[in-house]
Amino acid sequence: MEKRKHRSQFRYAGEDADARPLRENARVRDVKALLHPENYPRLPSNWIHAFLGGNALSVSRRLARMAREPHSILTRHQAWFRHAVYGLTKSDAPFPTEPFPHVVLQSLVMASIELGVCADSAAQILKWRDIIALGQVPDGTLRQSRGPHYIPLAAGHSKGDEKPFALRKGGKDLFIFANEIDRGTEAFESDKSRRTIREKFLHYKEIFDRRLWKTHYGFPNSIVIFYTLTETRMNSMRALAEREIGRPSWLLFAHTRDWGNDKKEPHYPPPPGARPHHGIEPLDLYSRPYKRVGLPDFYLNRFTEM
Repeated sequence: MEKRKHRSQFRYAGEDADARPLRENARVRDVKALLHPENYPRLPSNWIHAFLGGNALSVSRRLARMAREPHSILTRHQAWFRHAVYGLTKSDAPFPTEPFPHVVLQSLVMASIELGVCADSAAQILKWRDIIALGQVPDGTLRQSRGPHYIPLAAGHSKGDEKPFALRKGGKDLFIFANEIDRGTEAFESDKSRRTIREKFLHYKEIFDRRLWKTHYGFPNSIVIFYTLTETRMNSMRALAEREIGRPSWLLFAHTRDWGNDKKEPHYPPPPGARPHHGIEPLDLYSRPYKRVGLPDFYLNRFTEM
């Protein structure tokens, strides 16, 4: 019997393609649903396994098959010593417009919160589609020509990095108006060519002063979270916020590493609930403390107590 040639983990065409039929079963559909742009446009394979469950090696092999020609259902980003990152191909979904490191970090932040909520039997996460189903979002917002997340302001507009979502626990709901991902590419206040952190703070102040989270989305409450890459930059952002808009209770800050940047991070973090890997603790953004300005730390997993 001829021994099957080992396929390269970096090449997916030619001799390394996979000519065997790939059946569109429930597992394949689950992968496609998870990586839909409305959910997670880019995720490392170990995080995909955290959502899907089952045997980790089996999940990894299935993802690789889905990415190989002629199937080409997934696009794969592979770097040495790292888990492969997968997303849907352009034929199934548009490529994200943000740079790859930004999309990966944004996906990991939201996935960390969702997986943390899934491990909390008393909590539930409500994605944008679930919020719409509640019937609280005004019809005018849903029919906006530029999309429901375009927030008109007195001058300009605001649009967060992440669609709004909510946490439900103990009969209460906490609505997160936006996650803002800051990888240090935006100036604090001096760059005239693009939106600055200061401008974002002022826009959110207007949104909360005018209670646009209620009139635009129908939310009974709301918070905004800024994620950045270092504690030093996070504290500088907090100082800027205090100087420009005071000490709002609705503004939260956290920092994590630039996980999507191949040149800086040799590995991806383990998902919540996993064991440390390569000395890296799991990325758990659901139960960690969030910093505010002049106020006690805020905990998403204990928001009913805050």
